[in-house]
Amino acid sequence: MATLQHAVIGYIKSLIFMASYVAMLRLGLCTFKNLYRTLDAKAQLSSTMVAAWTLLWEHSSRREEITLSVFPSFLLTVWRWLKRRGYLKDLPLGQVNLSRSNVF
Repeated sequence: MATLQHAVIGYIKSLIFMASYVAMLRLGLCTFKNLYRTLDAKAQLSSTMVAAWTLLWEHSSRREEITLSVFPSFLLTVWRWLKRRGYLKDLPLGQVNLSRSNVF
C-alpha cells in the first residue's frame, strides 16, 4: 500500500509541475508580449525563465532527469544560433578529424 501511495503522490506532483509550467509559460508569454509590444526572442526567453521556477515542484531526482533531457537540445540551439550569427565556421574535413580523434 505504501508503494501505491508513493506512486500516486509522485504522479500528482508531476501533474502539478506540468500544469504550473504550462500556466506560467502562457502567462509569461502574454505578459512579456504586452510589456515588450512584440513576441520576440527576448519575450520568449523571459517567459521561459519564469516558467523554469516551476521545477521546484518536482522531486530532485526527477529535476535531474528533466535537466539532462533538455540540456542537449539547449546546446544544439546555442550551436545553431552561433553558426547562424557567424561566430562559428565549418572546418574542412572537420567531421573526419573529429572521428579520428575518438579512435583510441
